[in-house]
Amino acid sequence: MRAHTWVRPYENKMAEQIEHPEEGLFFLPGGYVDPDGECHREAKLRPLTGREEESIADPSRDWTEASLVTALLQRTAERIGPHRPTPEIIRSLPAGDRDYLMLKLRRITFGKRVEVTLLCPRPECAKKMDIDFDLDQIPVVRKAARPSYRLTLSEEGMLAEDQGAPQREIFFRIPQGGDQEAAREWSRLNEEEMLRRLLGRCLLKIGGAEPTADRISRLSARAVDEIAGAMEQCSPRIEAEMEARCPECGHPFIHDFEIVPFFLREILRGQSRLEREVHLLGFYYHWPLREILGMTRRKRQRYLQLLTEELDRSRHSGVEAV
Repeated sequence: MRAHTWVRPYENKMAEQIEHPEEGLFFLPGGYVDPDGECHREAKLRPLTGREEESIADPSRDWTEASLVTALLQRTAERIGPHRPTPEIIRSLPAGDRDYLMLKLRRITFGKRVEVTLLCPRPECAKKMDIDFDLDQIPVVRKAARPSYRLTLSEEGMLAEDQGAPQREIFFRIPQGGDQEAAREWSRLNEEEMLRRLLGRCLLKIGGAEPTADRISRLSARAVDEIAGAMEQCSPRIEAEMEARCPECGHPFIHDFEIVPFFLREILRGQSRLEREVHLLGFYYHWPLREILGMTRRKRQRYLQLLTEELDRSRHSGVEAV
């Protein structure tokens, strides 16, 4: 019996005809909109090497989750459309595209099978359960990115002006990676204040005028909800809600699988393993550190497997000779 299934929205199947994971070619659910307004959706990724795995654990770096995603994608994305990704291009990607690329980066680095341990949320039970699934099962909502979007507020949400007619027309862009990085400064704010800060970055016009801080502050709660809803509706995203059922008590529940923190924790947990792999390859093969760290995880493990087999043969032949 399956212990889980994914909550599936409408999905665009176009990517199935374009993506080639074995070559690192993927189709972005949103896309990079260049300065000319053209949307580029084909992306090419390479797997993480030991160099990136090591950099994540560097205690001298003041990483946030968002800045770490920017750094990793800028180093591992070989191109987006015809463009060589810069930090600015990675920051300008829709938030959903960044999650998607991290999902695919995990797939080509560690593989597509994932194992997670969940707790039954029912207090009387609270039993652990192990769930495994394929990353390719996770539903993706695909919405081609545009430079701007238009929303007409309801009469209840329209902005009353001191002079002139009330404003109902809103122009906005969808949240991007740069907004995720900026959110670091909003950690002490409540949810409504954080949302208004986000609107301060994403609103392009209110009526025909600039979205000043004063005008944004005068938006009603209804208007803020309508704009936030429109942004979500227009945004590409990973729908990572998992319907699960506790095998112990049968209690059904929803688990929100977050690929970015999960993947980053996997890398951090593997630091001691990375150090041992580097030590063994350097000790036996006498390769310089920069060459070993330049290898992907799979390549390191292939050489370690060969090394282990050779050492086993040498040990067994030594025993037999005695």
